Amino acid sequence: MPACNNPLRTVRAVTASLVCLMALTQAACTTSGGVSDRPVAPRVQGQAALSRAQVRDADAQFEQGLTALRERRDDEARLIFQALSEAYPELSGPLTNLGILNAQGRDAAQALRDFTRAVEANPRNAVAFNWLGVLHREQGAYGRAEAAYQKAIALDAGYAPAYRNLGVLYDIYLQRPQAAIEQYRQYLTLTQSEDLIVLVWIKELEAQGIATALPIAGAVP
Repeated sequence: MPACNNPLRTVRAVTASLVCLMALTQAACTTSGGVSDRPVAPRVQGQAALSRAQVRDADAQFEQGLTALRERRDDEARLIFQALSEAYPELSGPLTNLGILNAQGRDAAQALRDFTRAVEANPRNAVAFNWLGVLHREQGAYGRAEAAYQKAIALDAGYAPAYRNLGVLYDIYLQRPQAAIEQYRQYLTLTQSEDLIVLVWIKELEAQGIATALPIAGAVP
């Protein structure tokens, strides 16, 4: 967490960390395109080169991995996705889910390798780019984090988590409040939700902007 003398920003930093931790525990348990970072289906770039039998095999194993995730059998899921990534290295989905599991397990170095391989297999994998942004941010590589989030958004303009994460980066780490507000608002628009935490962040940033713009008593214009 960055050093900060602003009490409100410190509170937002702590809250953002807790939100990210919650996302880590939930991310690998959903298969839809909702707010959480979802596992990626195996039907991605490179699958066209597979035979029908290979596609059926990959799909069947992938579903087994998802079932294991839903039932919180993470070790089993990890073994399934690891085997899939070795048998079908051209598929980005298993690598992405393996990265999510390793991120959950706080193995950032391995997760970074997984997501890097995922985007190499499929350069249009917005979910993997979003996670690369998270890992780069945690390592203090804020420029790389920004680029990764922006790439995720460019690939999938409707992928809400990337906007929220980019907002956190601008808000807490790069101290660009107006840019953070814009990303938070886009996140709320896409999710069509009343996310109270993000709404509070926006209000705090707006209040800080007003306070900064007000003249100091006794100051000479």
